[in-house]
Parts: sequence; C-alpha cells; structure tokens
Amino acid sequence: MLPIDRYAYTNRMAGLDPGVKLSICAAAILPPMIVESHFLNGAIILMMLGAITIVGGIPLGFYLRMLLVPIGFLVLGFAGIAFSISMEDAFFWSVGVGPYHLGLTRESLEKGLLTVSRSSAAISGTFFLVLTTSADSIMRSLWKSPIPKVLLEIAMLTYRSIFIFMEEAAAISHAQEMRHGHDNIRKSYLSWSLLVRELFKRVIARYDSMVIALECRNYNGQFKMGD
Repeated sequence: MLPIDRYAYTNRMAGLDPGVKLSICAAAILPPMIVESHFLNGAIILMMLGAITIVGGIPLGFYLRMLLVPIGFLVLGFAGIAFSISMEDAFFWSVGVGPYHLGLTRESLEKGLLTVSRSSAAISGTFFLVLTTSADSIMRSLWKSPIPKVLLEIAMLTYRSIFIFMEEAAAISHAQEMRHGHDNIRKSYLSWSLLVRELFKRVIARYDSMVIALECRNYNGQFKMGD
C-alpha cells in the first residue's frame, strides 16, 4: 500500500463523512478562483496545513515532501508567466541577452504571483482530500452525485490501474537489479527498454484476468458503488 493510501485510511479524520471533506476541499479550491486575494490564498494554505497535520495527524515532513512535486511545476509556471523577452527594455528589472532583454514587468510579476498563490491554495485543498479520504470513500460519495457514472467508472479503473503498473514495474525492476541490469548507463538503457516491453505484456495479461473475473461475477457493464 502506498503511504498516501495508508494515511488516507488511518488518519484521525478517516471516519468523517466523505461528503464533508469534499465540501471542505471545494471551499478551498473555488474561492481563490473567484477572488483575487493573496491574503485569502495564504489563509487557505495555512488552514489546510493545520487540518492535515494537526487535526488529521499526518506527519509534517511527509506532507512537505509531497509538495515538492507541484512546487516544481509552480516555479516553471511562474517563470513562463512573469518573464518576457523584448528588444525594448520596458521592464522594471531585466537582463540583457544580446539585442534582447529578458525581464519582468510589474503586471506580469503580479499575475505570476497571483497564479502561484491560487494554485497553492487549490493544491493544499486537494491534498487535504487525498490524505484524509480513501479513494473508495470518495467514489462512493460521488456515486450519489449527478456526475455521469461512466466518468466515475473510468476514474476508478484508472486509479486501480496505477497500482497494477507500480506493482509490475517494481517486480521487473527488482529482478533486473538482481541480475546487475543497472550497473552502467548502457545496461540501464537496455533494462528500461526491456522493462517497458515486459510491463506492457504483463498489464495486458492482468487486464485479461480482470475481464474474466468480472464476467464470472455477471458483470453487466456497470459497477455497483452503492452502500
């Protein structure tokens, strides 16, 4: 079981109604999309931090490690929004690169910072839901909503497929390491190509097994997620 799923099942808020946690997540995501306020976004980030670590009992270090991945994307997004290139030095801060100037305008800087703060608030709300609510609970709660069932079924199958991919990839990679398949760059490239090929074959085999299992249980084209 992945650490995310382990905390989702064992945190202090695991017994809380999933609908309530979905509402909290929505309350953390929607307002920043409507109101342009760094104060509001910062308040949401701090509240979600407290809810996750203090109320939910999830270790702060684990939560901060999870944030490293989206932070990388936020930095790239900020750079793409805030920095511009022009032959005229119309920036309040710039660096000359030959005949061009790479710099920031006050408008682009503010837009970049607002995008980062909005995204950070939305990410903190999403992490609150993911770390305090199991995927099964989320699906059961959404199953009662007007969302098309086919979309929920696709989401559920995609979520389950992630574990199949990870399990098979880990088994193949471990076998390659035991046979010194990653001793140098050349061997690593060869091992990765073999891993992708074998992973595709194994996933197809697992899919066939799942189809047979569903047919044995009289699957009629729709999953039952009711209580």
